Parts: sequence; structure tokens; C-alpha cells
Amino acid sequence: MNKPLVSLLALSCTVALPAQISPDFLVHHDFLPTAGPYANSGSTGVANDGTPLGTVNIVAGPTGTAVNLVGAMGNEVNCGPTPLLGGQQRTVSVWARTTATTGIVTPLAFGTNPGNGTKWDIDIDCVNGGVLELGISGGRTVGTGPALNDGQWHMLTTVLPAGATNLNQVRLFVDGAFLYSNSGNQIVNTTAGPVIVGRSANPLTQIQFFPGDVDEVVLWSVALTDTEVMGLHDVTVEPSLNYSANDYERLLEVYRQNQPNVVLGSLNWRRISGLTGPAGLSPLPGGGYQLVLDTVTGTGLATADASFVSSGAGCPSPVGVSTISAPQLPILGATLTVAMGNLSPTGLPLMVMGFTTVTPLPIFALGLTTDPTCILTVSPDAVVGPLPVVLSTASVSLPIPASGAFSGAQLFFQGTQLELTTGNWSLTAQGTATLGF
Repeated sequence: MNKPLVSLLALSCTVALPAQISPDFLVHHDFLPTAGPYANSGSTGVANDGTPLGTVNIVAGPTGTAVNLVGAMGNEVNCGPTPLLGGQQRTVSVWARTTATTGIVTPLAFGTNPGNGTKWDIDIDCVNGGVLELGISGGRTVGTGPALNDGQWHMLTTVLPAGATNLNQVRLFVDGAFLYSNSGNQIVNTTAGPVIVGRSANPLTQIQFFPGDVDEVVLWSVALTDTEVMGLHDVTVEPSLNYSANDYERLLEVYRQNQPNVVLGSLNWRRISGLTGPAGLSPLPGGGYQLVLDTVTGTGLATADASFVSSGAGCPSPVGVSTISAPQLPILGATLTVAMGNLSPTGLPLMVMGFTTVTPLPIFALGLTTDPTCILTVSPDAVVGPLPVVLSTASVSLPIPASGAFSGAQLFFQGTQLELTTGNWSLTAQGTATLGF
């Protein structure tokens, strides 16, 4: 038997709790309001609001608004003092777009230079083919990878893992994909200084001004895993989601099990184990999405909500209309039980199950009853019974495959019973089970 994909506790939560962010989500700028100062939606709050200086224009970005920096001295956004100091683990990410062809240009930096390892510059090295590199004062990575000065938006991400102390342990990513590590050599020792959008963290001789656009500036005080970095990119570029890093942080809170689910837009995300498919975001065959963040256990998040609803009115037996219900939701990997209630003590109950519905059929046309309100709406692909009755209730149980390929699939049910005293049949309303998480 497949294990249920979510706990009973998660199943019982039908209303999302208020979305939350972690204290580790320090700084996030999507550059709103557009007139500035730009509000920081991270946990450090107003301390890291952004103040535009010089010529800073608003343009369209990957998730809404972005800033355009003309690439000259004085054109920058000062986002307050860096909340990351010393060798503290971190994830730093920024979206950048430029066509610069000369020098080194810096969309995001913090800390202070001079000093060995005392700043953190995310650079595009146009001298060496427009590749990503990281500068930390006395050290600099030897960049490899794609050219980033192609006039397209790119997500540049650097991760200092927990316990790492050297530049050669930093992991570098472009557009969610791991590029390289073990390049450069310098102890990481970030010192106090501003978070700056648009130039290097050099307070005396300002350099490396950024001629282009910047969006989605994010600082975490935790090291995201490779799959979590991939997920950040995937949910940002998916047109039907277009989530910001702030939205993604709320997804991570569900993944970390700090809250059971979160509703973003029209989608209700839950933490799931046993997902199949590659790391990152992918659509589910039955609608919705899955976001795999641990490929070993198949753990991540998914949006397809399981449901069971009844429709129609049914028709009565001698004791009234029988009910149809599912005591638990039709969760992938669990067992779906569909119950008939209010059964006649002299009736013989069965369950009609189908993969589709049919054109409403009055069963008196088949000679099964004289009641014209008895309407069959479910395709009789299977009929199970007679079912045992306990306290005027009978049920049928079906194991549901755990595969996400069945997410969104529907099964249809209609209970029926033969009244032994009259020979007439009665029907319940239609029950529709939508498989999901």
C-alpha cells in the first residue's frame, strides 16, 4: 500500500494560515513604490529600505518593476547597512540586464573595500566574455559560464554554505543552474558597509558602475540548496506564476514545515513527499504545478487540491434520499472511501463508479423505477456491491496511486439501492472526486 503523501494534520487544514517569512529572509527589493524610497519586504524592514540617488529610472523587470541605472557615478540605490557580516552563511541573488562590453560592472554589492575579504561584489566581467564573478576585496573568482552582457535578464546567485569560510567554497549560479565553485582564494570577512545597487562596494574610489537594469535584490542569512536556487528561478520566469522572491520565501516556509500551506494568488501550495519528476518547477498533467526541492525523497510543494463534491438531488427510498460523501479527501497515495448514508433497512446498496459522466438518464425508462426524478449521471464503468451496511451506512474504498501523473484526474460516484419490498431502485446525488494533494 502506498503511503499517504500528506499527514492527517495537513489534510485537516482547509484554510490557509497567514503567509509568513523567516527572519533569515533579510532583504528583498522589487523596487516599489516606484517613486522611492523602495520598501524592503525582508525581515530587517525599514533599516534596508532603498534610497535612489542620481539618475535612477523605473523599467519593467522579471516580476514587475525594476530600476535602470545609467552606469555613471552617483546613479545607485543605497539599501542601508549590510545585515551580513563576517563569514556568516548567506544566499545573495539579483536579476541583472546589460549590454556593457568593457570593464567589470556590478549590479549588487555590500560591505566595504579596502580590506581582505571585506566586501561582496556580484560582478559581470566584460573583459573576460561577460561571465559571472564574485569579488570580496582581496580575492576574486575566476569566472566561467555564459555571457551575461547579452541584453537579456539573468538571475545571478551566490551561496556561502554553512561552515564555509573561503571564497573557494562559494557556489555560483546563473539562471538557477550551478556554474562553479572552488575558484579564488580569500577568507570571507564581510565588514560594515551599505547594500548598494549599481556599483562596487568601494567607498573612496567608486568604480564598476552598472549600465543596465536591476531587479529582485535578495539577501538570505541561510544557504539555499542547489534545488532551492533552481526553484527561485523557475517560479520567477513561469508566466502564470511570476512570483517574486517574497512569494518564494513563503513557499519555502511551507517546505520547511513552519506552516502547513500557503495561498498565493489562486493557488494553494502544500508540502508533499513522493513526488516524481526532476528538480524545480513543472506542470502537473491534471493542472497546477509541482516544485521538487529534494529529488532523493521527492519532497517539495504542489498546488493541485484534492476535493470531493456532490451535485444533483438524488431520489428517495422509503426512508428518504440517501447521501453520498467522502470522509477523507481523495489524496494521491492514500485510500479514498466513498460512503452512502441514510440507507433503507430493507434496501440492497451498491455503488456505481465511472471515469466520466453520462447524459442524464431517467432510470424509469429502463423499467427500474416508476419515479421520474431518479436520474443516473455517472457512467457505470464499475458497479460494486451489494455493500455491507453498518448503522444505515455503506461504503466502498479505493487505493489511489501516489504518482503525480494522476493529479487533477476525476472519478465519479453514484450510490444506488434496490428496495426489496417494492422492487424499485433509488439513487444518491452524484459525487465527484478530484485527485490531488
